[in-house]
Amino acid sequence: MGDIAVSNKVIARNGFGRFIAECKLAGAETMKDIAEKGADLSRQFAPKGHKPDPRTPRIVDSIRSSSTATTAHWEADARHALYQEKGAGPHEITGAVSFFWEKMGRMWRPGSNMIQHPGNPAHPYLRPAYLIMMSTWMDYAKRYYPG
Repeated sequence: MGDIAVSNKVIARNGFGRFIAECKLAGAETMKDIAEKGADLSRQFAPKGHKPDPRTPRIVDSIRSSSTATTAHWEADARHALYQEKGAGPHEITGAVSFFWEKMGRMWRPGSNMIQHPGNPAHPYLRPAYLIMMSTWMDYAKRYYPG
């Protein structure tokens, strides 16, 4: 009969352990790239506006990204970000309303402290970036995964 050898060396577990560690690192790097590229695309697509508004940061300046080993995330936190992404229907603006009326070259204050805002069309910038990233995520993953 043949000899049976016993050893305390664990070959398979060590190889699998390294493989799993490489996959976890690859996942984190993939998600980081996707979040950063998604945010960059959203900045390219974001409305820029025609003049500075001291009340809030520009949408493009408010876009931030973050990631974990399993998620990629980017967002815009300017106060008007959602209304640009999704649009807004006609609505009343009430309270102490005043603004500079460019056409007339002076401040405008309504007598009734109410303005009927006509709304604005949607100008998506987050969703288009998301759709692009979802269609190209495998290209990012291929950069990092072992095999």
